[in-house]
Amino acid sequence: HGSGPYPAMTRAEMRAGLDLLPTWALEQKAAANRQVIAVMRTRLAVGEQVARMYQEPGLAWLERQAEVAEDLVAECHRAAKR
Repeated sequence: HGSGPYPAMTRAEMRAGLDLLPTWALEQKAAANRQVIAVMRTRLAVGEQVARMYQEPGLAWLERQAEVAEDLVAECHRAAKR
């Protein structure tokens, strides 16, 4: 497939961009990404056609972005408890 329209970014580069967002936006972004990933993987599993950006590696890229956002949210919550 190649990387398609998604830039080859390290987790650190992705984190640097997401770190600019407020916690509530990170929570929303991660949840939205997870929902899109679940729906598109279900569609792919049953053989439906989906836009190229929702095939692999696009879904893997969205998943990495969701993971980084979730990590940042967890860090923010831990810092707030201190």
